[in-house]
Amino acid sequence: MSGFVSGGLGSLGGSAFSSLGGNFAQSAFGQISFSAISGGIGAELAGDDFWRGAATGATIGLLNHASAALGKGQRERIKRLILKDGRLTLREANLWWELGQGGDLNVDASQVDLDFVNPEDWLVGQKSSVQTLLSSRDGRVYGTLILKYLGNQQFMISPDTYDFPSGGSWFRNFANTIGRIYAGKGTGYTINFNGLNTVFHNWWRF
Repeated sequence: MSGFVSGGLGSLGGSAFSSLGGNFAQSAFGQISFSAISGGIGAELAGDDFWRGAATGATIGLLNHASAALGKGQRERIKRLILKDGRLTLREANLWWELGQGGDLNVDASQVDLDFVNPEDWLVGQKSSVQTLLSSRDGRVYGTLILKYLGNQQFMISPDTYDFPSGGSWFRNFANTIGRIYAGKGTGYTINFNGLNTVFHNWWRF
């Protein structure tokens, strides 16, 4: 019982301190120290020795910190692999939805297929949304994008959120429902677009 209480309190205390305690709490020393103190208090409450509980709590804190560090390292490796060529595929987008824990992705704007957009229809400085789902090879990744025309066939792409919201048109809700089923459980995240996209309009493609 004492080990259960001290270990549990040490784990919960270390996790709470990590979330609320700023930079010090994110360090290994901060997490392990607070877990040790929480474990010692838990042992005292259970009628056992403080220092035995502190040792149990410190061990739990060390394991939690190692697990979190490993998870972060794995996510960073996955992120580098996803963005290696600057383009985000549907498979990669769903992988980050599942494993990225809401972290941002930065993709190369020039890699997004916007060749369906005709710059002649835009005024310099104009900012509008475009529906890519049925018009772009990347439509299943981005859906609706907000573009700003800078002239000389160049567009800036505003940050986009990868998720599956409801509340739009029936078609969009249907598409998002299918996408959510396909993607499975995950966390929404922001996609930032680095650089500009130079559009070479191909009116005959679609």
